[in-house]
Amino acid sequence: MIFLWNRLGKRNGDAEKMNYQKISPVEVKKRLDAGEKVFLLDVRTESEYTEEHIPKSLSIPLDQLEQKAGGLMPDKVIPIFVYCLSGRRSASGAGILVKLGYTNVYDMGAMKNWPGKMEAGGSNGA
Repeated sequence: MIFLWNRLGKRNGDAEKMNYQKISPVEVKKRLDAGEKVFLLDVRTESEYTEEHIPKSLSIPLDQLEQKAGGLMPDKVIPIFVYCLSGRRSASGAGILVKLGYTNVYDMGAMKNWPGKMEAGGSNGA
């Protein structure tokens, strides 16, 4: 029973144990508006990204993140804010980035909570 409880805790995305932090979309927007140099990473599929995404975000679908992160995001200390549609893939993506050695990773969760405008079109990652 303890084993099952421990596994469920990890499956639910315990950010503290995964060494990434949770951050609100409002806080991310404030940091971007202040001119902070960051990566805003969309881990949804390419078709989801093309339909609508946060401006200036980088698209690397979750299933390609391990293979493409190093080439597209070589700086492992710059803040990376990961988002998706609902928050599930962003938590998984943040965990993958930590395992790859990125040290300043934030799970922003669902893009539906973004306080700014969205844009459509484009492809800039995968």
